[in-house]
Amino acid sequence: MYTLPSTHPASPMLRNTYHPLFEQYGVDLVLQGHNHNYERTYPIVFNSTDLSNPIETSTNTTTYTDPDGQIFVTVGTGERVLIPLMVKKTTL
Repeated sequence: MYTLPSTHPASPMLRNTYHPLFEQYGVDLVLQGHNHNYERTYPIVFNSTDLSNPIETSTNTTTYTDPDGQIFVTVGTGERVLIPLMVKKTTL
């Protein structure tokens, strides 16, 4: 749904379908996989005017208590070989 450029790109169809539902139902944490690396977003909300650029609601790096928005985590570190990210960014 959200990922930095790597071997497997983000899926706009999944993002545009499910992120609004996660907001509607108060989801705090979204675990996703397929890329063989680790990524985590700040809490973000769906941006209906610019679909590929979610809105960060916090840039706190230590704790989140009932965040406004969802935290998306790619947990693909179980693979023997990790796939490198093509860019390094602190945000999506």
